Amino acid sequence: MLDEENVTQQEALGVVGVNLLYGAFYHRQPERLISSLQENIAPVRIEVDLIKFSGPAFEGIDNRLMSLQLVSQGLTNAVMFTADGEMVQPAEIFHKKAILVERGSFRPVTYATNDMLDGARRIFLKQSGCSEKDLVVLMEMTLENLLAGAYLSRSARDDQRRLEKCFALFPQLAARKEQIAGTLSGGEQQMVAIGRALMARPKLLMLDEPSMGLAPIFVEKIFEIVREINEQGTTILLVEQNALMALDAADRGYVLETGRVALADDAKKLRENEQVQKTYLGIEG
Repeated sequence: MLDEENVTQQEALGVVGVNLLYGAFYHRQPERLISSLQENIAPVRIEVDLIKFSGPAFEGIDNRLMSLQLVSQGLTNAVMFTADGEMVQPAEIFHKKAILVERGSFRPVTYATNDMLDGARRIFLKQSGCSEKDLVVLMEMTLENLLAGAYLSRSARDDQRRLEKCFALFPQLAARKEQIAGTLSGGEQQMVAIGRALMARPKLLMLDEPSMGLAPIFVEKIFEIVREINEQGTTILLVEQNALMALDAADRGYVLETGRVALADDAKKLRENEQVQKTYLGIEG
């Protein structure tokens, strides 16, 4: 309650309470319920920084997304949740703690970015003199960061369905789902990368030399999966030095020389082109 006087705070609380009760009975969409909390009351009078839906009726609701609704609808300036998605009150986390705020969009996370963040923490601890247990590291993200990819989907059920589809494409990953990705083989790591992209339900999937450094058995498997993904309706832009397999998988091909398009045609015609066969496929006429 943001009013200065107790009486007006009580009035605002009463209005919000009535709105909440009405919304619980008549608004089936959680987003609409959140929006209705502001009805008949000026936005400057209230702030809601945490909301949580629970129970059988809300089994498929992602509370992280609902918290983002608080931000997007002007009920609060920021929300906070832990790495596992649990909503928390900032006052509970920050009380008597040193706070290190880190900002950025690291897609994908690499050893370099991890080293940079670890270095920032070490410098902060040294300069502030606080102990590790008294430090809270806070990753600051915008609404766009959080809604990018599949980090926050429309519901947990959607996430699970997409994950099951990825495991259907990459059954060996299902058997290793508890294993750290960095400890997988090169081919399996490439599968993880493709699966991670598919979790975002892309209309266009861009792959940059997916066969590089892989054993032949994994190269064949990757191209089989590329074809299957395309057959399921996803457009694929493939950059690949293995011209033979790339043309087998593609509908249309472009040959680049020093950054310029040297040839462009249907993939089948390019494969039958004598110049392409001699220069790129190692086939002599």
